[in-house]
Amino acid sequence: MYKLRTTGMTPDPSYTPFGSAIRREPKLREVVWSLRNDDVTWSSELLDFGSYGVEGQILRDGELVLGQRFDTRALAEHWSNRYRQEIERSLFSDR
Repeated sequence: MYKLRTTGMTPDPSYTPFGSAIRREPKLREVVWSLRNDDVTWSSELLDFGSYGVEGQILRDGELVLGQRFDTRALAEHWSNRYRQEIERSLFSDR
């Protein structure tokens, strides 16, 4: 059996081997579209993180359902509009 050797130093409780994560706040939050069916509201928002890219979010009644980060705003808008088409197809095809 192996025994762990200690150096006698007390470990620093604030030390983390990978550093602390830096929380990035978006510079701009913009609603791209919103759909309402019965009592449910679906919407999409773009969050601009500057040089870190643009995040597209799909929300149901204001709660995050899906999100993805993109390098450009154009890619995020395209992604958002594709999900709008899918949601419209599923919501309004039953009528």
